[in-house]
Amino acid sequence: MSIADVLTEQQLVEQEYDRVVREDIELFRSQAALRTAGQMTDDELRPQRLRRGVYSQRQPDVHMIRTKVPGGLLTSEQMRQMGRVADEFAGGKGHLTTRQNIQYHFVPLPKVADLLHMLADVRLTTREACYNTVRNVTACPLAGIHPEEPFDVQPYARRVAFAFLHKELTDSLPRKFKIAFAGCPEDCIATAINDVGLRAMIRDGVKGFRMTVAGGLGPLPTESKVLHEFIPADDLVRRIEAVIRVFNVHGNRKNKNKARLKFVLRERGFEWLRDTIEEQYQGHLNWHPASKFTASISGGVEQRNFLNSKASAVWNPIYSANLGYQLFEQTGLSIYANRSINSSIFDHQISQNTSVGVGVQQRLLGKLHVNLGFGFNKVDYQSTATSNLSTSRSDESTSYTAGVSLPFLKHCSFSTFYQYSQNTSSQNGFSYDSSQVGASLFWAF
Repeated sequence: MSIADVLTEQQLVEQEYDRVVREDIELFRSQAALRTAGQMTDDELRPQRLRRGVYSQRQPDVHMIRTKVPGGLLTSEQMRQMGRVADEFAGGKGHLTTRQNIQYHFVPLPKVADLLHMLADVRLTTREACYNTVRNVTACPLAGIHPEEPFDVQPYARRVAFAFLHKELTDSLPRKFKIAFAGCPEDCIATAINDVGLRAMIRDGVKGFRMTVAGGLGPLPTESKVLHEFIPADDLVRRIEAVIRVFNVHGNRKNKNKARLKFVLRERGFEWLRDTIEEQYQGHLNWHPASKFTASISGGVEQRNFLNSKASAVWNPIYSANLGYQLFEQTGLSIYANRSINSSIFDHQISQNTSVGVGVQQRLLGKLHVNLGFGFNKVDYQSTATSNLSTSRSDESTSYTAGVSLPFLKHCSFSTFYQYSQNTSSQNGFSYDSSQVGASLFWAF
């Protein structure tokens, strides 16, 4: 294989992004078709189209499409493509907005997916340009050319825009969330009226930002408060994520008119908001609550090797249903607890398994992941027929698991696994090893 055949990590990320975008557009096409056929109501379609930057208009059966332009910066190829989109779908017109979007009007619903594909051809998107999401990330229009700017903020604006796009955390916030970057001394982008404002500065030779939070206009204008006088540029995404996580939990979901972050500031006070954001940042930097209920069904075969018995080792079918709770997680790392009911024709037994453990997940190729696990288990057995062991007993074990998984849909995955366990029985203290191979379907809620 030549060097040219080896994909870089950036190319893999870009390919995965393109795949997700195209699938999302086709999903919306199918939803739009259901609405056109009368099989979906306007209310049912509304959150789906708004997530994709598609607004209804006062005129019937046509829509406005809002295209995000992170930092307001376009390539010449993207600009030409937007002109083609205007000619084909919007009567040759596009409207510029104050938040560096471009909007197209009078687009029929059945044609929206085709428009989105044309934008995706040049890596432009309308995803989360509307609705209760992280909106388009704006930046100083003179970024990169202003003679007095500390450094160009455009790369950081694009990094932040990409970091929070197509993410479960930012898919359904209490209300919209706006981020702005300023490089010029005049703060021409008005960071003080944004949920997060970032002004470029250099301290001791390190690039970073002055960070303000909870600004906004509307009927009750609020000037943002300084959260950090300086944060290093390398810590930018994590700091913003901490603010979003606090807003996601404490924002008012019952009253749309009081749902912005500025109302959390007004009702709780700046000291509370500052301390809570810092707690979230420190917790997520280490461990943070996952708050995920899980369920799975598994099937496979098991072999037991009795270490101090003459019983022969044979393979037997085994099935299980599992309910659990993921306690804490980091990227690719989790601590879990679960309770399962297992059925095996091995000695006609039904068992209930309580376990806690640690799991590690790492992506290999595309969506394929490798999984490694280590856990402690307590198994209570009940025999359904005459058993060579006992009518009931409890075993304790240490287990090691390896497998591969393939996610599908939004919260599901299919996996194959191998598990090796070292077991000690309450019955006379005898020991045995067991091995399981099988497959499972997993859901997270």
